[in-house]
Amino acid sequence: MFVQLPLKIGLNEEARFDTYVAETEMVAMAVANLQQSLVESKGVFYALTGEEGAGKTHLLQSACRFHTEQNLQKGQSSSVYLPLADKTLPLIPGILEGLEDVELICIDDFDKVIGDSAWELAFANLIVKSQAAGHKLLISTQQNINDWEIVRKELATAMMVVYPIKLQKLVERTEIVEALKKRSESLGFNVSTEVINYLIKQFSNDFSELLAVFKLLENASIVEKRRITLPFVKKIFKV
Repeated sequence: MFVQLPLKIGLNEEARFDTYVAETEMVAMAVANLQQSLVESKGVFYALTGEEGAGKTHLLQSACRFHTEQNLQKGQSSSVYLPLADKTLPLIPGILEGLEDVELICIDDFDKVIGDSAWELAFANLIVKSQAAGHKLLISTQQNINDWEIVRKELATAMMVVYPIKLQKLVERTEIVEALKKRSESLGFNVSTEVINYLIKQFSNDFSELLAVFKLLENASIVEKRRITLPFVKKIFKV
């Protein structure tokens, strides 16, 4: 069961571990270990760090989906995804109360509330209680957790059990192509390498910007009921 609390927070369809492409082999191994720990371990805590566009949100949502799919037969598995940077949500420290009962908690952009005493104490309590319950917690942060300016000693102590994974944005062309192909295949579009290389040449080699272009093409493909081919791309962008 995916717990949404009183909030309407959905998961992106493309957010899956098999559509994530790591920048380095070390990161790939760390992510693989994280995925395995969702199945085999109890009381594990990870912090995904890295700049915007490094894949932190993708992995948090992938973890929620994977955990739910792996535990469907139990009928009691639960996970929650909580994006703290979403200003449209009425987020207060009290929302963390009781989350220790959830088997997997994924909190996005947690560094947004570092320095707030109430949030820090609530989070420290969540870590301690989740560890006692044998549950799992994943957070994301742009800033390295060692650089946080923590004001509550309770949080500084609790964070000692959190294992950091440093993520990096995709910059190599081959990796960007691979990531976009995996994404398109997972959604049933099967975009060719030729088309992806054309988009990189015409628009950008920034993965986040290319994702925005891809989403536009996917929507156009659905509306016009056509495959995303090179002629179709040129037609859409009037090239």
